[in-house]
Amino acid sequence: MARKKQADSLYVVQRLAVCSSQWSKDVSLYSEGGDPDQISGVPMTGLRTEEEAEALAARLEAEARRATPIGPFLGGLLPEKVATVVAAAQKAGLPALDVSALGDPVEPTPVIRGGQVVGHSYGDKYFAYSEKVRKAVSAWWHERAAEVTPEQSAAVWDELFAEPCFYGVRRVPIEE
Repeated sequence: MARKKQADSLYVVQRLAVCSSQWSKDVSLYSEGGDPDQISGVPMTGLRTEEEAEALAARLEAEARRATPIGPFLGGLLPEKVATVVAAAQKAGLPALDVSALGDPVEPTPVIRGGQVVGHSYGDKYFAYSEKVRKAVSAWWHERAAEVTPEQSAAVWDELFAEPCFYGVRRVPIEE
């Protein structure tokens, strides 16, 4: 049995979409980073080999991480990952983000039915704590945003967002 020849492909480097928050008056942005086949993107260029396209996307991603302030993206990680944000900032050499005044973390309450966790309840204490964390991180960022070097910016991005946030590669089969 003869194998069917795989269709030729074009590897398209695409600029991935960034979403804005619909629930906050403050600027909050979210990257849809992940699988480029599942994400909205704007085609930038097409290349014949996947290796070339991946290299270009990686170079563009690194440039974007150096040039894009991470502050508006931090809200999407809070309050659950505040300790991760603190560690990333410290590792990048940024002045410390002191979260000691926030008090103990407040977790959502599990909703249990039939011995199974079926969801979570987010009460007033959780929302008050979340708002306190968001305000503290936002104030911390605004105090030092102008001092952050491109290298520090890239280091924080790399620590907090392992998946590409700005550029991805999508395989597009080309029929003969």
